[in-house]
Amino acid sequence: LYCMTESVTPGADFMKITNLQTFPGKGAELAQHEKMMKPVFEAATKMGSIASWTFGSIMYPYNPEVGNYYRIIGTNSLDDMRRAIVELVCDHLKIDRPADPQAFLDHIERVVPVAKLNDLRLSVYRAMNAKPWFRPTYFALARSVIEALVGNELAMQNKVNLSIQMPNDDSSLLDIHADVFGGETPYQVVMWLPLVDCHKTKSMFILPHDKTKAVTPRMNEVGDGGMAKLYQMVEKDLLWLDVPYGTALVFSPNCLHGNVLNRETATRWSMNCRFTGLFTPYTSPEKKIGSFYLPITTRAVSKIGMAYRPPGGFEE
Repeated sequence: LYCMTESVTPGADFMKITNLQTFPGKGAELAQHEKMMKPVFEAATKMGSIASWTFGSIMYPYNPEVGNYYRIIGTNSLDDMRRAIVELVCDHLKIDRPADPQAFLDHIERVVPVAKLNDLRLSVYRAMNAKPWFRPTYFALARSVIEALVGNELAMQNKVNLSIQMPNDDSSLLDIHADVFGGETPYQVVMWLPLVDCHKTKSMFILPHDKTKAVTPRMNEVGDGGMAKLYQMVEKDLLWLDVPYGTALVFSPNCLHGNVLNRETATRWSMNCRFTGLFTPYTSPEKKIGSFYLPITTRAVSKIGMAYRPPGGFEE
């Protein structure tokens, strides 16, 4: 059972849960659970207690014995995340909702000039991160991959980042880099999640780990050429990633990566967020647990251990 709560008030009738997963079994066992719980879910949905539910992977229990509904806020759906972002964009611009979210985002340059783009991005960034279901939903989309790579006791970046890169816009470039250069822990992965189909220069590039390891000791050779010289040194080995909507990219940001001028005909929209082990060593006082990262999956033994205090009253 996996559960993340937003707020719990003692004695309250409702508990807000951003994400709850159980494992209801397979085959006949799953069919029996579905038959048993479906009427309850349908009734709760009509009452507004549940935003969405899916059999087979996520179940939302209702406990009549204690008289509480478990109220779900959030949906575990990438479509819902994109829909929320489109709504925030439209609210900021004071325009009607589009019929086709992807086409709208792909061609946002038709309604927003480049000079106004960062104001829009910051407005949407703040509003989406203010939604209590947003970060848990983001994590849930690739949880199995992240846990396989990093572990099951995790800390997550405290905000989900949003990037928008219009065609031929040179104000949104991210030169080749590795996140560890900025003081972030080397013990992490980035989950990069596009909101539109991303390919060629509308996407990002990455230098494979073995190539990154080979060039890092030679970075003193770039001299005054800076990151542009480094890019030239590795350009032939870069991988340009084809990441369609509905696909998440999880990678080590120790690998050199970045983007270039978007020369495609559509705008890139993507989100990114970092995940690391709960007990990861941190190299920066600014980018550490409690500020840059927040715990999301702390196990019982770790909680007991962190709460332990040695016996008092003894003099050395």
